Amino acid sequence: MSRFIVLAFLVLVATPTFSQVEGTGSLPDSIQENLTFELAQICGFDQGIRNEHLMRNYRKELAKLLPVIDSLNLDRFIEIVKQYGYPTETLLGKYYSHECVRRVGSYILLHNSPRLVEAEIYHLFRNEVLEGRLDAEFFALAMDKYYVLYEKRSLHNSLFKTSNRLRVNGVCITDKELSDSLRLDIGLPPLEEHEFIYDNQ
Repeated sequence: MSRFIVLAFLVLVATPTFSQVEGTGSLPDSIQENLTFELAQICGFDQGIRNEHLMRNYRKELAKLLPVIDSLNLDRFIEIVKQYGYPTETLLGKYYSHECVRRVGSYILLHNSPRLVEAEIYHLFRNEVLEGRLDAEFFALAMDKYYVLYEKRSLHNSLFKTSNRLRVNGVCITDKELSDSLRLDIGLPPLEEHEFIYDNQ
């Protein structure tokens, strides 16, 4: 297990991000292919470290390792997003058909919800939402995971509201102003009145 950890760390740190072409839009096929390879590699690390055998036999070791791997994966993904934008079919063309490439962004954001509230990272992905490359509802879902797990409250009324960490399964009316502000900031409408929960419910 220790050898695997060292190898995973070295590959994550040493693999360079691409710098041949700046901006988004149509890329040369060779760049699309290389970018797809890197996204697939990030996805492979994200999912590989969550292998059922590893999770079953090295639970304690992985509890310490997962946050490190997840954060490194996010750092690499951020560099890609800064340079090319959030991965889309427009950006990657035929290579976007690969399942791991389509899903890597969702894996990375959901597994790094605590870092999504960091100002620089939040504004990076908020911009991707406003530019139409990242789905606003999904970004709200990833953000709500943080609020549920770490602040013990839901602000977007997402599926995470069913967590047993919450006192009530939904958005408290006392958080309406904050919830409205957060949703409007990423182009989503405020929750409807009936979606809020009052303390006496």
